[in-house]
Amino acid sequence: MKSYTLILFETGLQLNIPDLKTVSSSTFPMWGNFFFLDFCLSNFHSEQRFRRVLILEGEHRGIQSFIHSTWKHESLEVVPLSNGISEFIELLESDTSEIIMLNSTSLVTVLAVTELVKTIDNAKSNRVKISIDGTPSNLYLMDRKDLIDLLMSFQNRFSATGSFTGFLFDDILHSSFDEIVNIPGEILFHNNLMQLYRQNMSLVMRQTTPTCQAALQRLSQPVSEGTPSYIGESGFIKEAFISSGVEIYGYVENSILFPGVLVKSRTKIINSVIMNNNQIGKNTLIQNAMILPYQREVKKGSSNIGSEVVIGGESTVTKNTQFPNQINRGLTVIGLDADIPQGTVIEQGCYLGANVSKSRMRSLKHLRRGRSLFADERNN
Repeated sequence: MKSYTLILFETGLQLNIPDLKTVSSSTFPMWGNFFFLDFCLSNFHSEQRFRRVLILEGEHRGIQSFIHSTWKHESLEVVPLSNGISEFIELLESDTSEIIMLNSTSLVTVLAVTELVKTIDNAKSNRVKISIDGTPSNLYLMDRKDLIDLLMSFQNRFSATGSFTGFLFDDILHSSFDEIVNIPGEILFHNNLMQLYRQNMSLVMRQTTPTCQAALQRLSQPVSEGTPSYIGESGFIKEAFISSGVEIYGYVENSILFPGVLVKSRTKIINSVIMNNNQIGKNTLIQNAMILPYQREVKKGSSNIGSEVVIGGESTVTKNTQFPNQINRGLTVIGLDADIPQGTVIEQGCYLGANVSKSRMRSLKHLRRGRSLFADERNN
């Protein structure tokens, strides 16, 4: 029976959108009460042979305290990497496992664990790339000693000012595997916003199926499940997934609401993903949209998405002109920490970037179909 170490690398979301590419993926929310890191760890909860390590590099080292407090009950070692390839080689030399599994936290999967373990135990090659249900992934199985030799052969090519994580996956592993082995499973997210939207929306319809229930049970329980959700007298829910700490006084249909979301009266949420802590004002319509988390504090009684706002619409064909591969089929995406003032209209296929000021939104009032708006440039 082989011993092995799982090494996860915080790579950011890896989305081809300027203000999302470097957002930490480990702590990004998924399926309501969970985070990407929960999924990365859940594939290996039943396997005690795994040593689990999370590598944080560059600006991602800033999430270390949050990782420690949120996953304090997990057997997870957090390593802030500062000296690149040489420091990583030292980490491997101090390890005693036979096999090293390398994975990115931006790859969210539900794997067939028994098949994965069989693959590890029966691997005939020293360098294996894993394919999940026919789709190649950034998941690699490497003989530890062979990996050390491989890294040493690339040591002189690594720039001390560059990202070792990027160098490892893009320059070393990408061209250094001996075979691809396919295992059953499902990819929930791999660098695509449409996929993030669809896989969160799928929870609404699949939440009671045996497959989905099994996946949820494998996920570790949230450290804090928060306060119970509340549906007011004027609130109505039709085929929705509601996380902890949600308050609903409006209408929610075929949508998923993440922790801390507030939906005020006479507001309609349809076919949408509303992520953490967004406070939505009265008489607002959000349809076929995904609202990313709001990470700032909101004064009690106020809303970061104002009243009489319209986001998205009924179209299922509109694409974003800048990011057609990321935002299409009529989806509208609102970025991190959105402050949208009363009466704003954001049409189908739009992308509103992070931290666009309320004053700028007031002067704009209307973001036309398929356009994008970022904090540091004019709308496109």
